[in-house]
Order: sequence, then C-alpha cells, then structure tokens
Amino acid sequence: MVFLATTGQQATEVKVLVPPEEAVYHGEVKSFNPNKGYGFIGCDAFPGQDVFVLKSEMPGGFAPQGGHCKFKVKQESEKGPAATEVQLLGTAGNQYQQMEHMAFYSGSKGFSKAKDTFWQDLQAQTLRLGEYQKMTEQAVEKLRDDPELKDFFEDVKKILILDLKFQSH
Repeated sequence: MVFLATTGQQATEVKVLVPPEEAVYHGEVKSFNPNKGYGFIGCDAFPGQDVFVLKSEMPGGFAPQGGHCKFKVKQESEKGPAATEVQLLGTAGNQYQQMEHMAFYSGSKGFSKAKDTFWQDLQAQTLRLGEYQKMTEQAVEKLRDDPELKDFFEDVKKILILDLKFQSH
C-alpha cells in the first residue's frame, strides 16, 4: 500500500523478505551454564519461548547472563529455535573484543585459558550480584516491618536532613 504524505509517497505494511537462515535477531542472554555447555536467549521475535544456544555458538564459549547479543537461528526443531553465530553486544562484546585484540598483539598462547577464566569469573560475579541484591531486598523488607527499627530509621532520617541543611549553609 502506498499513500501520499506531506513529504511525498510513503510505503506502509512493508515486509522485508530474507531467507530464514540469514535473518538476524537481537536478544538477551537469560541463562548460560558453561559447565553444561548451553544456555538460553530471550528474544521478542520468539514470544513465549526461549532460544536455545550451545556453548560452541558463543564467542569464547561463554556469555554473561543479561548480556545483549545478536544471532541467527537454525531451522526450528521440535524443541524450538536454536541460535547460531552469536555475537555479544555492548559491554560484554567490548570486553571480549579487547581480550581478543590483546591476545592477537601479545601472541599469548595462554589467552584461551585466560579468556575462559575471565568469562567464568564474570558469570560468578553476575550470579553473586544477583544473590546480594535478593538478600538486600529481603533484609530491607524485614527492617521495614520491624516496629522498633522504624523509629530508629525515622531518627536517622531526621539527622541526615539536619546535616544536609547545616552543610548547605
């Protein structure tokens, strides 16, 4: 369908036709277990299902949970879509590229092991941060419900407000 707009003709309801094996999707790593060798990517193009990904399709064999990526999809099997040619984007992608670059110029033979250790450490830190966040949220909820601490926190709040007023003068 084409209609005339103030800026000229404009097409609507356009569909780009590309062979399925060449389509590129964007998503976020929902989970990845390097020990098991697979993980899952969330993608709006596949509502209600996660995209399966093998370790061998990930750069360096690992991806941080929450990392953004782009990928292609193999023919969907009975179990659902499977990602191929995964590329990390954003921070995780930049870190990986920097490591590859350093290895290229340093000629380091130990890079592969260092890279694996880096990704494992990154995943462990991501998991720990998630655990700490949950523990903190639980602790805050408990503290909010404690009537004795409620008065204490109100007093601390008043002191902080007075301190801020004093510092601003």
